[in-house]
Formats: sequence, structure tokens, C-alpha cells
Amino acid sequence: MATGLNSKFEEINNAVLNLVCRLYADHDFEKLESIGIPFDLAQRLVEQDRLVINRLTNYKSSLIRLEVDQNALGNLVAHLERETDKDYLINNMIINGAPSEMIVGNWGIDKADYFSRKKHLAVKYVTGPGRLPKRLRKKDRARISRYMAAYQRSARKHPDKEPGWRLLEASIETHVPLHLAWVYMKENLGNTNIGDDTWTDLMLRPVLV
Repeated sequence: MATGLNSKFEEINNAVLNLVCRLYADHDFEKLESIGIPFDLAQRLVEQDRLVINRLTNYKSSLIRLEVDQNALGNLVAHLERETDKDYLINNMIINGAPSEMIVGNWGIDKADYFSRKKHLAVKYVTGPGRLPKRLRKKDRARISRYMAAYQRSARKHPDKEPGWRLLEASIETHVPLHLAWVYMKENLGNTNIGDDTWTDLMLRPVLV
């Protein structure tokens, strides 16, 4: 039953995305607003994630003409906005060096999706030279100290922000690739989940260089 529901939900999502992309391409922004989709969300859906557009291109079902339920559409818009934000975060983490085990274990995508995104984004340098090391090299510890300081500033400034955004912002600010942050985390906690309280505690502790 769950599989059938998921399939139906995916079908509806594809139909809504198809409608959004068509209206956006036609510059029919008034129509987008009238069905509850603001311009900035439509823009992100269409331009930010080419993987979404590729899925739409491959969508073979006949065009579904929606009799729009305004309440249901509001829920779909909220869902699409969350998924778009998640895709944006995942893609940018990959661009900034997040290895597959960091993404797959914490953001609900499988390895095939990870490597598909990596290929699509033309990212070659992701995990550093060869396999991930078990421990940080001495020369990397000062870099991690700067990275963690940036992460902790973000945590103090935006306590409600999802940890993934802090990881990404600290990487961009300090130019430290995320695979080094992941090695640091595993070195201190082993196999962990980014949502765990123990992990959060670790990320807010001082770093010994």
C-alpha cells in the first residue's frame, strides 16, 4: 500500500513540477501566484536543480490537467520547497567536498543518487587523494580549528539552523573541504549521525590542534 501511495504522490509531484516549469517558461507569474507558488520558489525549482528538470523531461505520462485543491496544493508547495532546499544543500555540500558516506548516511539519498549528482555537477575532487584517511594529518589540524570556529560562530548566531547548513557555510568561509570535517568527526565519534546530540556536543567543543 505504501509503495502505491508513494508512486501516486510522485506522480502528483511530477505533474505539479511540470505545471510550474511550463508556467515559468511562459512567464505567467500571475498564474503561478494564483495557485500559491511564489516567483522565487518557481525560479529555484526551474533553475537551481537541473536533476529535477531532467526527471521532468523523462516523465512519459500524459499531461495531467489538475483540478487544483488549494489546501492540498499548499501542502505540495511546502513539500517542494523543503525538497528544493534539501537538494540545494546536498548539491553544494558535494561541490564543497562532502564524501558519499557523509551525505548518504544523513540526507536520505542512496549512493547511486550521490554519484549521479557528483557526475552531473562535474565534481572530481570530493574525498581528497584516494580513500579517506582514518585520522587527520598534522597539517590539517590547524585548518580544522579554523573550520570549527566558523561552525561554532554560526551555531551561536543561528541556533535553529540545520547542522548541514552550518557545515556548508563553515566550509565556504574557511575553504576547508567537507571531507576533512568528516574525518575529524569520525575520528572523535566513530560512525555517527549528524542529528545525534553527541555529535552536536562534539561540534561545539574546543578543537585541540
